[in-house]
This record gives sequence, C-alpha cells and structure tokens, in this order.
Amino acid sequence: MEDRTAYAFNSLLERHYAIGRVIRFRHLQRGRQATCFEVLTAGQREYLLQLFPPEYQLPWLQRAMRVLEAASRQGFPAPRPEASTPTTPSSPCLVVDGPQGSHLVLTEIVGGQYLPRERWTPVDLSHLGLRLAWLHRILAEMPAIPTKPPSLVEQVRHWSRATLPHHRQDFPAPSPAHVDLLLQMLADRHHIDAVGLAHGGISPEAILLDADRQIVNVVDWGLCQAGHSAQDVVDAFVYWCIRPDGMVARDEAQALLEAYGSLASQPVASWQNVVLGWCGRHLIDHYTGCRPLPRGFGTILANPDSLTAAISFCQSK
Repeated sequence: MEDRTAYAFNSLLERHYAIGRVIRFRHLQRGRQATCFEVLTAGQREYLLQLFPPEYQLPWLQRAMRVLEAASRQGFPAPRPEASTPTTPSSPCLVVDGPQGSHLVLTEIVGGQYLPRERWTPVDLSHLGLRLAWLHRILAEMPAIPTKPPSLVEQVRHWSRATLPHHRQDFPAPSPAHVDLLLQMLADRHHIDAVGLAHGGISPEAILLDADRQIVNVVDWGLCQAGHSAQDVVDAFVYWCIRPDGMVARDEAQALLEAYGSLASQPVASWQNVVLGWCGRHLIDHYTGCRPLPRGFGTILANPDSLTAAISFCQSK
C-alpha cells in the first residue's frame, strides 16, 4: 500500500478508535461490498478495516452494523464491529466518516476464504442452509424497525426514476417494461412489504470457509435491512442453484432448501411474495449503485413466477 494511503488510514483510526499504534496495513479480499484491509497494532492485535462507498446510506449501514454486533454476540460466525470512542454503552457508534464520503467500519479480523460457486457441493449447501436458518432465528428476535420505511413499490418507483451515479451507469440496466410489470405485481399483492430483517448480501464471496469447508465467517453486512428474511434463501438459490445455462441444479437446491426448512422457525407462507420482494430489493440496490444485478436477473424479472415455481418444486421433493 502507498505510504500516503496508510498514513491517512492511520490518522482516521487514531481519531476514532483507541486501538494503539498501527504498524501494518494489508489489503484483503473479504466479500465484495467494502474495500478491506488487515490492521495490525503494536500490541499485536488484528482488526479488519472496511471502507463502504458513499452509495451505502448511512442510517441503514449504522443499523446493519448494530445487527451484525448482536448476531456476533449470539455466537453467529460473523465479525464483531468495534465501537468508536468516545461513545455511550447504550448507543455505540459503529460507523464513522471515511475519506471522500466513504463509511469506515472496524471489526475483529475474520478468517477463512471464499469458495468459487462451481466448487460448492450439496453437502456445502446443506451447511449454508442451516447457517441461514440460524441467522434468521436471530434476526427474528431483533427489535422492530423504529420508523416504517416507504412501501417497496414506492421505493422501486422512486429509484427507477432517479439518476444513477455517473460511475455506476455501467451496471446493466433492466428493461423498463419489466420494471413496470414488477411494479404492477407488487401493487397487486398484499403483505408484500418488509416483515423483518434480511442479511441482504448473500453470495459466494460473502461466505468464508476453512480448510475443512466449514463456514467460519459471514461478511458483507452492509445491505442488512428491512425485508423478508427468506430473501437470503432466494439469493442463495440464484447464486448457487441456477447453472449458467439457466437450468436448476436440483441436488444442490434440494440440499439448501431441506436444510433451511429443518431449522427455520416457521415455514415460508408465500414464496411468490418473497421472490417479488427479492426482485424489488435488487432493483433498489442496483439503482442506488450498491451492487450490480445477479446473473440472469433480466430473465427472472420478465417472469418472477418461474423462479417461484422452481423454488417451490425443489422444496417439495
């Protein structure tokens, strides 16, 4: 790393955190939402410095870090964020201002490496399904969202008409006709709005495994926000269980869904509502510049019921 960059980070850490003198910065690949660095102090303590870009809205990022802290305290394999100083125990500040409008989060160091999607087996996905069910049990115990967010259809309509940040205009744009179709479907469905919390960023890069292929850390919590928790399962289904040719990897899908259902606190009442909410959430994250759309999203957006049917079919087997 350039000395100038290291000096800037060191100044930020001295200003916001009482961790002592930093003697090493090292770039790490941990998830894909934030730029990450390993921080080693003179006291031989290690931390993970995460820089989230300005596109991540600060209020939601602050709430996401509080959720992450609560989940890690309950034993879920996720990095625990460090509170800045000075702070109060009742309201710890877990997100501070970074350079050029970015948001800085400091967590304990995390181990593990991500496994490319094509190398995951049904056994690996069964483990992932259990982890997601455990996470969702924890999220269900979180306090209610203090202020009710706008309806999903209102958010999609608003952001679809907004101007994309210049450096995010290279994201592939969804078909306006398909967006209009989704808006109509969202408007026609009841109980489609957020009913809880979801991790919001499940992907192969967000799941870190050890040498024995056991999940040791879940990262990429910057999009943890209001939504049906089972949208995380849809993320997993799309990323791991749909092949590049569009066909469903049935063994992998059944392993994921069976494991999730065995530990979930309650069955999913309507996968159609979950899939429609998932489509809306991904559109908002695309329009706000937080992440590109998943592979094959245009096909799903043109006919969300096909994804609903695929998930329901694999779950019933």
